[in-house]
Amino acid sequence: RVPNPGRVNFLVRENSCDSWLKIMIVPKIKTTKDLGPLFTKNRVKMIGQDCACSVPLPDQKSLWIFGDTFLGTIDKTGRRNIEEMPNNTGLICESQNALRAFDKFDYLTDEFGKPRQLLPLQKNEDSEIYRIWAMAGTFTRDILYLFFIRVKIISEMFWPYKFEAAGSGLAVAKYPDLIFKRLNQKDHGLFWPEANPNFGVAVWPSTFDP
Repeated sequence: RVPNPGRVNFLVRENSCDSWLKIMIVPKIKTTKDLGPLFTKNRVKMIGQDCACSVPLPDQKSLWIFGDTFLGTIDKTGRRNIEEMPNNTGLICESQNALRAFDKFDYLTDEFGKPRQLLPLQKNEDSEIYRIWAMAGTFTRDILYLFFIRVKIISEMFWPYKFEAAGSGLAVAKYPDLIFKRLNQKDHGLFWPEANPNFGVAVWPSTFDP
């Protein structure tokens, strides 16, 4: 349904858990600006990331989430030497304002000081086959909701066509602990099988009650 030209609402019902989600698209962008490379001066040897998304937090900070994170070094010629590639990592930035410098931040790390996975693989998910990518999130009522997709690596293909979507779901965590748990305990914590929904989906807070 389209209540006004600037907003499109979609209702999605998951029959297995009898729950409703409301996805609202509000395409009202005034201006854009290239901020250049971000978080380059870090303590975790991050040299590249993708699928970046930020979530405003109540203390004027923001949670940044990523799909894949490349850890390693860059030589004098600009060549990247990738040592590790953890997925669905995150950091806490001291600012929400894109007009200011994002130079005060801390990665969420494990006991070894390396970027930790916000959503670790479950016991029945082989790390050689599956990866979890955090795609979008929202904060409401002291709870962080994280939308993620699970992808399956295709061994006979080559990057960037080496994977296919293998389901998506939602996870929750309290702030500032940020220990996420998948909402659905069945089907690997996936609400939606295969590629529905997939890329380009946002999580939006709403008081809607069907």
